[in-house]
Amino acid sequence: MTAKAAVGTGAMTRRAAMGLAVASALPLAFGGQTRPAAAKPLPETWMYAGNAARTGEHSGPGLDLNQEIVELWRIDQRQSGLFVDPCGVCDGIVYYLPVPDGVSPEPRPLIAVDAATGTELWRHDPPATEPTTYFGGEPAITGGLLVMPTSSGLLVGMDARSGEERWVFDVQGTCRQSRPAIVDDVLYVSDTAAVSAVKLGEAPEWLWKTPLGDGTTTIVSGTVSVDGDVVVVSSLSPVPLVEELNITDIHVLNVADGAEAYRYQAAPDEGESYQFAMQDGVVYSRVDLLGFGRSFYYARTIDGTEMWTTRTTTEVRSYPAVSGELVCGVAVGGVEGYDAATGQTVWTSSLPETVDTDLVLIDDVIYIGAAPPTPVIYALSAADGMLLTSIPVPFNGAQVIGITDGILIARSGVNLVALANPR
Repeated sequence: MTAKAAVGTGAMTRRAAMGLAVASALPLAFGGQTRPAAAKPLPETWMYAGNAARTGEHSGPGLDLNQEIVELWRIDQRQSGLFVDPCGVCDGIVYYLPVPDGVSPEPRPLIAVDAATGTELWRHDPPATEPTTYFGGEPAITGGLLVMPTSSGLLVGMDARSGEERWVFDVQGTCRQSRPAIVDDVLYVSDTAAVSAVKLGEAPEWLWKTPLGDGTTTIVSGTVSVDGDVVVVSSLSPVPLVEELNITDIHVLNVADGAEAYRYQAAPDEGESYQFAMQDGVVYSRVDLLGFGRSFYYARTIDGTEMWTTRTTTEVRSYPAVSGELVCGVAVGGVEGYDAATGQTVWTSSLPETVDTDLVLIDDVIYIGAAPPTPVIYALSAADGMLLTSIPVPFNGAQVIGITDGILIARSGVNLVALANPR
């Protein structure tokens, strides 16, 4: 039986949320903060791209690829006019958003289901501050706390297992597909004009807020990356006198006070770069040259010094995944592994069908979904790119979301599917 918990009314006013945020005073620094721990995947945590550094590494254990892999359950809401948008996997629970026709910004709840059975555990509506307020982006989960952003700039903190609302915090900005990160009980989040650091607790406190754009012409990306003592995010500004082309600025901020240490462009001229994988003081990402239909991966030191670029002849959709000395990315006809220090190709894996989703690394295995109309997920060895197995999925195309308790969660078509070894 589906269990629906009636948790909270969600009827907090925006004024009340601002009161919780203690928004009248924004401290610019918080004194002697210790250096955050390395942003590696940890059990019972969830963040987009695996961790706060967005390396694509997810905590295991993964599937036993030498055994049969079966479908445990699926959620298909197309008959109700809904698409399923999975947004988190953690500690035996899968979180998703039911999206009307896939794009409509209508109010919609965050729904939690049991990863083993697909049974609904609870649902939580967004705070009713505005008629069009909706949950969007992806949550950050750690220590039993789930923080979910809304389109109107509210962060909703709730119990990850029960859905009970703990608090609402207003970042005073518009959030577009925000993907917050949590490191050492500090949440880092961007709105379209700024980046904020929020100390988590019973009543969250604002540590700092750094304006980087105006939210209209210059727009800050929704994905922040945190590693060591820096936060990295990008902003996009239009190329003067050229329609539909943007320049990407990369901003490197100090975690202690939000001060901007470095700012530099992702590409010499136009190009778009939205998110970054970080490791040992190096920033890895992808730039799309939209006017030319090409993309390339690149590595920069924190201060912007170029280490290498790997140019491709076509536009790719996958951001790089990083693990130790290896950087993995999608290339024409398959996946490639690059030396993290030099960018030289270490291996190339040709796949039967086109892939264009982000890579997920679990226990030295790369999982990546095929592009529509192919209903398959490929599993490759991160060591040499060898194709280990092909995992069928029920609908066209696939995107791996994550894994929990040995259950792989993926989007297949516009639906949600769970895959595992027989139990």
